[in-house]
Amino acid sequence: MNEPAPRRVRDRQVLLAAAAVVLGVGALALLALLVPPVGDVLRRAPVVVVGLVVVTLAVLIGSIRASLGRR
Repeated sequence: MNEPAPRRVRDRQVLLAAAAVVLGVGALALLALLVPPVGDVLRRAPVVVVGLVVVTLAVLIGSIRASLGRR
């Protein structure tokens, strides 16, 4: 049973991903401050929950596609 070797994640990739997340959150926070209606929408709990579900699904789909692509 030949299983593919696990892909090694490099420190640089992790740092770039973390920096992208931080910049994205910062940009969204700035947008919410500058445009009050956007801030009002983002403060509603269902919007946050739906956003978390969408991001989780995107990550899962991406990881599944990457896994199938390696076979």
